[in-house]
Amino acid sequence: MTAVPPPPPRAPPPSSTTSTAEHESEERKFSLSPVERNLSSVGSPPRKESDTINQEELHQRECVFPVDDKSPADATAGVSVAGIGTSQLSLQMHKDLLKKKVYKWVMFRIDKHLIRAQQVGMKKSGASYSDFVSMLPCDEARFGVVDVDLINSDGCKLSRIVFVHWAPDTAPAMHKMKSASSAQHFKNLLQGVSVELQASDLDEMGEEGLMSRIRDSMTRR
Repeated sequence: MTAVPPPPPRAPPPSSTTSTAEHESEERKFSLSPVERNLSSVGSPPRKESDTINQEELHQRECVFPVDDKSPADATAGVSVAGIGTSQLSLQMHKDLLKKKVYKWVMFRIDKHLIRAQQVGMKKSGASYSDFVSMLPCDEARFGVVDVDLINSDGCKLSRIVFVHWAPDTAPAMHKMKSASSAQHFKNLLQGVSVELQASDLDEMGEEGLMSRIRDSMTRR
C-alpha cells in the first residue's frame, strides 16, 4: 500500500497588526473628502499628519478660483486721471455678479496701466465674504465687488453690492497712489453699487462693520 503524502502546511494567518493597519487605512480613505482623496492619489507622496489640509483650505479650493484676464490693454472703458484703464473682462464679470448671481465676489488688481480681474468666489459653491478678506494681500492694493445678502427690519431678503477699495499701509506708496486715483473712476463704471468700503487694515474689513454700513445706507435712503 502506497503511503499518502501529508498535506502541505497552511500559510500562517495574517498578523492582527497588519490586518488592523489595513483596516485603518481603508477607513481613512473613505473618511477623506473628494478633494483630499484626489490630492492623495495620482503620484502624490504618502500623506503625513503634518500635510493634512485644514477645512478652510479645502473650502477655498472648491469655491475660489483665479481669473486669467488677458484683455488687451487698448480694450478699455476710458482711463482714470492716473492713466489706469479697466479691462472688458472686469466689467463683464461684474455684470455676471450683479445680474446672473454667478459670483459672490470678484477681486481686481492693477496690472501696470490696467485694472484686471484676478480672483472670483463662486456663489453656488459657498464662497463667503470671509474668503474675500482672506485673499487680500498685505503689500498690494486691490479692488473688489461683493454681493452681500441680508434681511431687513421687515424680514425681507435683500442683496446689496459693495465696492471695496483695499489699500494697506504696508503697500508701496506708488501702488497706493495709483489705486487712490483710480478707485472712483473704476467704481463709476460698475452698475448697482450701493456701498463703498475703504480699508487699510483687516480690522476695518470686519463683517459686522460692513453690515452696519449697509444698513446705514439703507436708512439714509
